[in-house]
Amino acid sequence: MQPASPEQMRRPSTTAAPGTAKALRQIGTPDYSGYLKKKGDRYGSWKTQYFVLKGPHLYYLKSETVSSLSSRADGQEDRVKGHVDLRGHRVIVDENTNPGSYGFRLIGPDKPHAFSSSEQMVIRSWMKALMKATIARDYSVPVTSSCNIPTIPLAEAQALAPRPPSPATREATQRATRRENTNQLTAHDASVLVSALRKLRADAQMSLDTSSGQRRRESQNLSAPSRPTRDTRRPSTDMPRPRVS
Repeated sequence: MQPASPEQMRRPSTTAAPGTAKALRQIGTPDYSGYLKKKGDRYGSWKTQYFVLKGPHLYYLKSETVSSLSSRADGQEDRVKGHVDLRGHRVIVDENTNPGSYGFRLIGPDKPHAFSSSEQMVIRSWMKALMKATIARDYSVPVTSSCNIPTIPLAEAQALAPRPPSPATREATQRATRRENTNQLTAHDASVLVSALRKLRADAQMSLDTSSGQRRRESQNLSAPSRPTRDTRRPSTDMPRPRVS
């Protein structure tokens, strides 16, 4: 059933059930509905309205049901008080729009609309529903995925080998390989530990050999006499030469 246009729902109808707004019957089953406070466009006052979301259209009425004979007579609740076409709108949270309450705004190509409620969950639910409604979608075109990864049928995937182990098989394997005595080393752990100890011993022996060789070279340098320099070997010119008779 297609929702009625705002012009159709503003026309008075004579075939509505007692106690039910006729406009709601024309809209059909809503996607989301409930009471919210809306800021007036002319004077900026906040009024509680009954909102009905149907597709990309948001309707609001004075109330959900006809509350009195006078309102039923003047037909206030038989017509939609306002309508917002959500296409091209954005839903923005705004806690300062009505101080002391939670709120959000609808920003679109025309004038913005402000809504508020004293309950945070009501605002969250309405924002979630309106965000879904603002997503433009052509229902005449089949849905295509944006994932470019090639896939295969499930039957072919199940026939592939090797298949990953199931959770039950993995749990049984872990239970079978689990040690009863956690303080006892396995053969693999013992071999790893022995190889680590051997490496430590080899590193310690290498450091000892390096330090002993360095000490030996230092002792040899201290015990060997130093060679005289060239200046010390040259005779001094200040000494008198022997006379030859």
